[in-house]
Amino acid sequence: MEAHTKDHVDTILAMIRAHRGLLQEYLDGSLDARKDQQTQEKCRSKTKTPKKKAGPVDASKFNRQQLRAFVCVKNLARLVDTAVDRALAIEDAEDDGEADRLRQEARDSKANVCLGPPGTGKTTVVFSCIDRALAKGGRVLMALPTAQLASRMKARYGHKIDIDTCHAAFGLHESAEHGEASLLGMYSLIVVDELSQLDMVNFDRILRLWAAAERTPALALLGDRYQMPGMGDKRPWHSRLWNTMCYRVALHKMYRCKDKVHAKLLATLRTGKPNAKLLRQLRKKMAWRPPGRPTVKGLQKLLKSKPNTTILTCTRRGAAVVNGTALKALFPKYPPIATLPADVDSNPENYVQGKLKPPAELQPSTMPVYKGMRVYLTRNVRKDVDFVNGMEATVLKYDDNTGGLLVRTTTGFVVSIWPWTDPERGGLVYYPVRPGYASTIIKFQGAELPHVVVYLDAPKVPAAAYTAISRVGYYKDFLLAGILTQHHFTPAK
Repeated sequence: MEAHTKDHVDTILAMIRAHRGLLQEYLDGSLDARKDQQTQEKCRSKTKTPKKKAGPVDASKFNRQQLRAFVCVKNLARLVDTAVDRALAIEDAEDDGEADRLRQEARDSKANVCLGPPGTGKTTVVFSCIDRALAKGGRVLMALPTAQLASRMKARYGHKIDIDTCHAAFGLHESAEHGEASLLGMYSLIVVDELSQLDMVNFDRILRLWAAAERTPALALLGDRYQMPGMGDKRPWHSRLWNTMCYRVALHKMYRCKDKVHAKLLATLRTGKPNAKLLRQLRKKMAWRPPGRPTVKGLQKLLKSKPNTTILTCTRRGAAVVNGTALKALFPKYPPIATLPADVDSNPENYVQGKLKPPAELQPSTMPVYKGMRVYLTRNVRKDVDFVNGMEATVLKYDDNTGGLLVRTTTGFVVSIWPWTDPERGGLVYYPVRPGYASTIIKFQGAELPHVVVYLDAPKVPAAAYTAISRVGYYKDFLLAGILTQHHFTPAK
């Protein structure tokens, strides 16, 4: 207990020093609070989805398969909207008899599950349901499998809805005794995205928590069976509750296709490996040459032509190699302004056969710091300024006097990062941050990206290639890297 208290005190003292340095930046005029607010408003305006003036979709032009998909999507939206209306009616009911009737109706309802490949309308229809629920005064919870996805969604919705990881939103990290008195009843709509990353145990727990809330909120779960699976051997569809508590909609065809060539490729990789002809075609889309591990020269050329690309890898080790090489490629002339102990989980040397070593054997990763470099924050600290796990940011400066690392998040907030003394990691001291040029594929599952480079650094990783390539909507918007064989395109089991 004493050791834990000392670690906490050290962290708080480091925070005070870092905040003192951040405040001094504003007093000196190096930072301007008004300009920061303007930047935040500008970032929010960029993420707002423009309202289309086009009329309703003309379903008469669809073929039979497209029409079936269109009807399924519309039916899903109707079911979710009806459940949202019921939740709001229960909240506003003045007559106890009517409230009891609605609660009984809710207890007989089912969760709405929608499965299908990218581009079939799953996300679009859920965004429509969310916007409708907000317009009616409802409260919305969106749970995603990774902090990175949660941060990207936060950039879209800001503080209009509650956004968190599945583990944090539903207390999946807690013991089975906790969370039975469910707090989910405060919401009108709950959305769980990327269902394939949940294992059967956590899926069952979410449904039981929903049942503890008398199934009052509308519950929508989205995913694709053929995306990369998360931890565990069994997925939600192996659960008994999958059949007893879920109404399922399966979408198979994209009724609005951005790129037919890309759609054909994804259809092939979703359930199979490329044949020899397709493999030769894919090898022509190399991000750097020679194929294999990234080189400084190769990444210099790539990041000059595609400065905003996202590099995705199969393994943590691959991501660490790309990040280290990217820093050498982008900042070749000047020494780093600091070299800091950084995120422990990002250090590939801390793992043996994919499992984290005991706390006594862990070491922070070593991160050279350059002004202007991209980073990701790796700890939830202050949600009001988006100092949250998975948030992307750009380095502004490092303060030698206070030990604070100043960054600006993609949502426009200036944050000072301080060293943490982590009692759960044997008292290790490190900054909760990592380089932001490469990440593992699974961290970006479900994201929509303008451009992606897929470094397939390990073969036979189920659904890795399909998941990564499906992050973009056009064939021209992805490149590949690595020594590619058919085994690098292994589909989901």
